Formats: sequence, C-alpha cells, structure tokens
Amino acid sequence: MTPKERRPGKSRITVVEDHPVLRDGLMQLINSQPDLACVGVADNTSDAKRLAEQCKPDLMVLDLRL
Repeated sequence: MTPKERRPGKSRITVVEDHPVLRDGLMQLINSQPDLACVGVADNTSDAKRLAEQCKPDLMVLDLRL
C-alpha cells in the first residue's frame, strides 16, 4: 500500500499475548507511536476472535504458541 492509499488516522492494532509483562509492554510501545493505536488486548484465542470481530483492527500481533 502506498502512502497515498493509506487510510487517514491511526492504524488500529490488537495484541494477543498470554504473558502479562510482554502484553503490557507491547501495548505501551504501540500507544507511544503517534500513528498507532492499541484498540484491544487478549490473553487467549477465544478473546482474540471476539476482539477481531468487535474492534476490526488493521493488524493483530499474535503469540503463535497460544
């Protein structure tokens, strides 16, 4: 996607991670960037699915070993 095709505003991201320190750190790192917004966090796959349906994120950061 070229910069002209990008939607205006912040990229919406959800974080799916079962380790609380890593999950909180990722959320803080994402929210510290002016063009990113963490719109949801989950610690399991069922909550991740619900977040994807409700929040409609542009990107999900996933722990593949959940």
